[in-house]
Amino acid sequence: MTTFFQNLYIYLMIIVLAAIEIQIEGPHGWAANLPVWKPEKTTWYGSFYSKIRSGKELTGYHLFLFIFVLLIFHLPFVVSYVWNIWYEFQILSLFFLFVVFWDFLWFILNPAYGLKRFKAVHIWWHNQWLGPWPIDYYWGILCSVILILPPTVKESAIVVGWLKTFITLTILTAITVILTEGINSIKRLL
Repeated sequence: MTTFFQNLYIYLMIIVLAAIEIQIEGPHGWAANLPVWKPEKTTWYGSFYSKIRSGKELTGYHLFLFIFVLLIFHLPFVVSYVWNIWYEFQILSLFFLFVVFWDFLWFILNPAYGLKRFKAVHIWWHNQWLGPWPIDYYWGILCSVILILPPTVKESAIVVGWLKTFITLTILTAITVILTEGINSIKRLL
């Protein structure tokens, strides 16, 4: 079961990773101006990626960044825990949740965007939206929920842990949005 401090640690990872990406990409999301590998969408892997990621182009930058995050999430298996399928489902569930919050905070913390520019008209790489959110966020949360369900067969409290994680990340994100928007408002006044 996750504790508040575990969730806080995960949130700090999200913040740091979003900040690193902002430093690398600046205002140009989805590695638009980076000299990275971008296979054609006509390749089987480019086409597959584009289909599962709402039309996004596969980039080496994002591929290796996602792999790195997955490796970090699997570190407990290397140092102490014994791998089993139930833990794997939980890790993958957390990964999908992590990616949603990480992506959103990239916009919130990025001086070129913020909450006011978090709209489809400004974000070409999120080309499908449902209400106020990119469709990928809904898919990420849905994948997270689906992946957390099998371990609940073994231990029903796992879903409570997932809910605590989701709620904690949501509250911390809301606090970050309020603080960031407040700081940006003060900067505009100065």
